[in-house]
Amino acid sequence: MQFVMINTLKFTPIEMTMSYGILSAPWTIKPLYGMVSDKFEVFDWGRRRPYISIAGLIAACMYIHVNHFMASKTYFIGALTFISSNLCFADVCADSITVDVVKYEQTEGRTQSYCWIFRASGTLLGALFGGMAYKSLGASAVFQIVAIMPLVMSLGIWNLPMNTGTPPRNILCQLVRNLKKQKSLAVVFLSMSIAPDYGPLYVYYLTRHMGYTPMQFSWMNMSASLTMLLSTIMFNACLLKRRASTVIIVGIFGATLFRATQILVVCDILPYFSIVLFDGVAESFFGQLIMMPLIIMAAKGCSEGVEGTLYALFMSLSNFSNICGDWFGGLLGSLFNVNEHSFDNLHWVMIISILLNFSIRMAVILNTSFFYERKTTHKRRQTIQSPIHDCV
Repeated sequence: MQFVMINTLKFTPIEMTMSYGILSAPWTIKPLYGMVSDKFEVFDWGRRRPYISIAGLIAACMYIHVNHFMASKTYFIGALTFISSNLCFADVCADSITVDVVKYEQTEGRTQSYCWIFRASGTLLGALFGGMAYKSLGASAVFQIVAIMPLVMSLGIWNLPMNTGTPPRNILCQLVRNLKKQKSLAVVFLSMSIAPDYGPLYVYYLTRHMGYTPMQFSWMNMSASLTMLLSTIMFNACLLKRRASTVIIVGIFGATLFRATQILVVCDILPYFSIVLFDGVAESFFGQLIMMPLIIMAAKGCSEGVEGTLYALFMSLSNFSNICGDWFGGLLGSLFNVNEHSFDNLHWVMIISILLNFSIRMAVILNTSFFYERKTTHKRRQTIQSPIHDCV
């Protein structure tokens, strides 16, 4: 996708950054998909499997024909956004099924850890063959090959058991009550990525200024995916019962430290592929340490009947935070006159983004952790304890 944008359609860095935000926009309305999956059945097929199957079929058809939309920037982004919305719907329904399952697990977070291990494994395979396929077959063929997996998903989903729970009568009222109990967790999800993100600008710099090839990006994606897999396995084996705030803070410090080394690449102090590769590996590792405790807390905080809707709301807040970060990053790049012809001020954009990201994350986590700890000390006085308190 990024090479079609840069080489074929000639996107500028700012256009590319804003386009990433548009592609992510469907993921900010996940609660709407969650309400549909929680409330409405499709004939006698259940509430979630049919939506996953239909969304997978639509996404597969769009991937097959996406080459017809490569003639213009607007059509290409529109087609990918439509694909994104269908995959988002399927993702919400899959998350709802997962949240249903975790209610009955003996070790908290084990099921979600396994799900993320397999997710990371799939990402690793995609990263391994993506660059080679693009180099050998071209973009159109790669998109058509990608269509195979949504098709497999749409057929394989029927092997899962049908949801037999009773849909809630007043889903909005139940959602509001549950959200009030978990408002602090909602603030955490909203704050995690809201600082300016220079990621698309950095990718553009590596592509245009340093001349990175699809194979080099494939190695970077593959290494980051492998690290994500190993990080999830390590979390599942060693950190599952550790205090969530401690794991998240370690992840924040680690991610910030290794993102800072990217400034050395842009300043031509250490402009080596090995440094860029190592940065991506470390950032993926610590980023996963931040994410895993949060998604476990999110699943545990969902009440009966609105599992899909509330979990989707948490994920939407996270996605909205990412979109805001992309747009703020694009705006910051525009203010510092970073474009396809000039990257002289990119290091200032990176410094500001890294400092804001670290400051916001730490302020939210420390404040939230203190609040939970204070509540825990008064546990005897409380009659009802929110699930997130026990988790932290």
